Amino acid sequence: MRKSAPQLRATIQPTALLVLLALGGFSAFAQTPKPGPPAGKPAPKAEERKPEPFKNLQVLPKDIGHDELFATMRSWARGTGMRCDDCHVEDAKTHEHDYASDDLEHKKIARQMLKMVLAINKDYIATISSHEGEKRQNVTCYSCHRGQEEPPRDLATMVTAIATEKGTAAALARYQEIKKDHLNDGRYDFSERSLIIVASNLADAKKMDDAIAILRADLEIYPASANLHATLGRFLAENGDLAGAEASLKKALEIDPKNERAKRALADLYKDREKPKPQ
Repeated sequence: MRKSAPQLRATIQPTALLVLLALGGFSAFAQTPKPGPPAGKPAPKAEERKPEPFKNLQVLPKDIGHDELFATMRSWARGTGMRCDDCHVEDAKTHEHDYASDDLEHKKIARQMLKMVLAINKDYIATISSHEGEKRQNVTCYSCHRGQEEPPRDLATMVTAIATEKGTAAALARYQEIKKDHLNDGRYDFSERSLIIVASNLADAKKMDDAIAILRADLEIYPASANLHATLGRFLAENGDLAGAEASLKKALEIDPKNERAKRALADLYKDREKPKPQ
């Protein structure tokens, strides 16, 4: 059974990817005005007039209201940073958007993205129990796009790739550039966690010196992070710097006496010291 417009709105909220767009087309914008009533014949009353139906709606409800349609479109625009002409062609004669046309590939992609997001919210998100008193958070365009036409890549993945190919200095320089441009727009995670992930990736790749360099740079930004000090302590121990490891782990516990990572790493460090050296 097809959902009503209000029901669908509750499911999708503002939705997916390039979707400024997936509507198919709202012919009401581009239609030529109809001639008025013949002379001497009164115009129909407001309640007798019916709005022209939107054409080529393949995903959204065909009976969706004008205001709801525009609100949905605006939410998609904010989520993707796109505009009408990114998915809708211009009519050569009227120079207005032909909203019913499917000529642009972006619009076809957008329609598929909208179907995907509807399915995610209906088939998966809706089955997850929400916390008492909290509204369930649906997937929207902004969930991935963060206001950009193309969803931003994961910051840790980008920085790891640069560190691997060009070294830690280039990676940290790029990190600072991205931070300068996007610090407050919500597109990237600039918490200490991102560079901890980068360091862990490098350690897994047997690049321990580079991993330690990344953590030291992170500590310059977040000197009061117990997790950072604990991670640095573990990596220093693995790299053979036991004195440095002990100092970092103790610093982590000074900041957060309950930090389990630091406790375990320090206990392991002391156990290794007690082991007899091979003859």
